[in-house]
Amino acid sequence: MTRDPTVSVIIPAYRAASLIAETLDSLTAQIFDDFEVIVVDDCSPDATLAVVRAYGDPRVRVVRPERNGGCVHARNLAFSLARGRYIAGLDHDDLCHPDRFARQVAFLDSYPDVVLVGTGSKLFENGEKRAHDRANGMSSDLIDWMMLTRNPLVWSSVMFRADVARKLDPFERPDRHYLEDFDLYHRMRRYGRIAEIPDPLTLYRIVPGSMSQTGTQRMLNGATMLLA
Repeated sequence: MTRDPTVSVIIPAYRAASLIAETLDSLTAQIFDDFEVIVVDDCSPDATLAVVRAYGDPRVRVVRPERNGGCVHARNLAFSLARGRYIAGLDHDDLCHPDRFARQVAFLDSYPDVVLVGTGSKLFENGEKRAHDRANGMSSDLIDWMMLTRNPLVWSSVMFRADVARKLDPFERPDRHYLEDFDLYHRMRRYGRIAEIPDPLTLYRIVPGSMSQTGTQRMLNGATMLLA
């Protein structure tokens, strides 16, 4: 009988053929190697499915739904298949420092009252790294305060307890599109603290035309409704 991994990484992927191998490389370089990766190829018209299938690491598996459903549905499908006690969020174009999983697993093991922990991050554009415009190293109290006005965490940096996330139905709410992660943090906060490791253990890739670049106003409008 196969033992369940400690960490499940959930990755929604769409038109990801040119970038996802580099993202997977950053995972297989982790010093903490007890994890699985679940990629949901959301019916990409490019070679995303073929790239992931050919990757060659048995910890990486890919599923493809019958139809394109968007990021929230892809994450929900990946979460439903996850076997780890901790879930790591990651988008198909972002990258992880080799210490990321080791640091976050140790943190969650040490602080049972913490349900979700993020990390500091840097921006990554055209092969160059630069400081993120958000604060790194926020205390739990500061995260709570900032969540009253904005999303303080980078999705691709978070790791959280699967047993807590399974109390939510659904995992991510499709009607919270563009702010599904912010909504998730608010719903998980009812069950324990949210924390952050200050060191930049993730790289957030800037991709022209991505949802985060084109949907800013929709995100702001949705966040206003959520907070109200």
